[in-house]
Amino acid sequence: MKSYITCRVCHSLLIALLFSGCGKSTEEKSQPEKSAYQEQRNEVQTIVLNTTSFKKELVSNGKLKARRKSELKFKVGGELKKLSVKNGSSVAAGQVIAMLDQFEFNQRLKNTQTDLKKAQIEMEDIILAHGGSKARKDSASSLMIQEVASIRSGYGTALQHVEMAKFNLEGSVLKAPIHGKIADLKRNIYEHITPNEVFCMVIDDTEFEVEFHLIESEVREIKLNDAVTVVLF
Repeated sequence: MKSYITCRVCHSLLIALLFSGCGKSTEEKSQPEKSAYQEQRNEVQTIVLNTTSFKKELVSNGKLKARRKSELKFKVGGELKKLSVKNGSSVAAGQVIAMLDQFEFNQRLKNTQTDLKKAQIEMEDIILAHGGSKARKDSASSLMIQEVASIRSGYGTALQHVEMAKFNLEGSVLKAPIHGKIADLKRNIYEHITPNEVFCMVIDDTEFEVEFHLIESEVREIKLNDAVTVVLF
C-alpha cells in the first residue's frame, strides 16, 4: 500500500517538472521576439513653416490638335484605279496617294487638242480672207480681225476645252499637299469615287496644339507665356 502511494507521488513530481521546464523554454523564446519588436521606432520628420509664395496649379482635361491638316478630295469622279497608302502611312509633300482610271481623261484631252488645231487652222483662214496678214499685228484693225476670227472659228472655246481637259486629268490624281500621316481613309481600290467627296486626311504629326477649357474664375489667373504641362492618359 505504501509503495503504491510513493509511485503516485514520484509520477506527479515528474510531470510537474516537465511542465515547469516547457513553460520556461517558451518564456525564454518569447523574450527576444518581444525585445526585437520594442526596438522599432516610428520616425517623424518636421519642417519650419515660413511665409512664402507658391505656384498655383490649374488642372483641366483637353485634347491634342494638329496645327496642320488637310482634307483631300478628288476634283473629278471615276473608278479608283490605284491606292498607295493606308491609315497610318507616312507621306511626303507631293507624294501620290491615289489615282482614278485615266483612260477617259486622256482621251478627252486628245480630242480637245485635235479640235483646237482645227479651230486654229480655221481662224487663220478667216484672218487671211479678211486681209489680216497684210495689216500690222498690233494695229486696231488687225486685233479686230483676230478677235472676230477667233469667235467664228471657235478657237477660244476650243482652247477652254483643252484647259478643262488638262484640269480634269490632273484632278484624277490625288497628292499629299503636306508631309504627315494618313487618317480617315475609308475607300478601297475599284470603288467609284464622287467628286469633292472627302477621300482621306493628311495630318502633320510633328506639331500639335493643346486645346482645353477653363472656367471664368480661372481665366483671370493666367497670362500669356505661362508654362503648361501636358500629361497623356
